[in-house]
Amino acid sequence: DITLKQAADKLIKRKFFGVKPEENVIITADDDSDASVVEAVKNSAKNAGAHAMVISVPTPGGVGKA
Repeated sequence: DITLKQAADKLIKRKFFGVKPEENVIITADDDSDASVVEAVKNSAKNAGAHAMVISVPTPGGVGKA
């Protein structure tokens, strides 16, 4: 999805994080995370020259019920 890629690129390269080549980028996700968004952000970080990694954990119980 081109729109998702553009959003991920803005997040990583420009507006928010300004990721530079050779930086380490750790993306945390849980079971309820949208896998396509996680993948798009990881790919954008890699395309920016960063070392990107995803850490996935189970969704904690009770999340969103408070």
